[in-house]
Amino acid sequence: MKLKRSIYIYFRFLIQQVKAILEYQSDFFIAMAAGLLTQSLGLIFIWAIFERIPHINGWSLWEIVFMYSLIFIAEGVSSFLFNGIWLINGFVNRGELDRFLLRPVSPLLQVMSSAFGLNGIVNIILGLVFLLESINKTDTDWGFLKLLALIIFIISGVGIRIAVNLIANSASFWTQGPRNSLPVMVHSAIDFCRYPITIYSMGIQIIISIFIPYAFISYFPTSFIFGKDQWSIIGLLTPIVSIFFLYLSIRIFYRGIKKYESVGN
Repeated sequence: MKLKRSIYIYFRFLIQQVKAILEYQSDFFIAMAAGLLTQSLGLIFIWAIFERIPHINGWSLWEIVFMYSLIFIAEGVSSFLFNGIWLINGFVNRGELDRFLLRPVSPLLQVMSSAFGLNGIVNIILGLVFLLESINKTDTDWGFLKLLALIIFIISGVGIRIAVNLIANSASFWTQGPRNSLPVMVHSAIDFCRYPITIYSMGIQIIISIFIPYAFISYFPTSFIFGKDQWSIIGLLTPIVSIFFLYLSIRIFYRGIKKYESVGN
């Protein structure tokens, strides 16, 4: 019952955010167009590379597009439904977290639903389109178990994206400055996972597989689906990694709440 009530309240918050944004329809459509252009440029760049090079370390164009689509979906859902995480630094620095703490609702739920990411809609749509197209273009047998694994990988990837964002932004409770550059730095690490991580040095592979586990959003699930590389079996750990980092992120957020000092920061 408590979970059901939390979900209801969460979506009520989001609906209010959507209504506020749609009051300015021009901004809405401009943001959608900008998001579409930005993400399309990345795929055009990949296509241009494969016009010259048929494979990258044994990976074909559509296998890499498949990886891209998983990232698009994870980023899209994270931005669309949980964009409020990026506002934690402002809430902490300006003492605005007080109003969340005074309400009889989970502070984390209120923070996550405090913003609505327009670009997330574009990412989700593009991700689904390119996912279906890459499935159609690759020579792989798609049975029930593989489709089920794909769904689990997508959900787990969303969880990892949310968890890493929450951990990075929760650092604001300790930095207590007007800006927290860690979330942007961590966010940019996802760019390494748009390609097979085997093309990078071992140090980078360790960082994006263990400390910032974005490889479990794209590379390891894709390796498992297509049977690529000798470590493809690691893809089965994706749900476990997602659950662990979600648990860790929630603990870190509430540990930060205890350190919060209102406007005295």
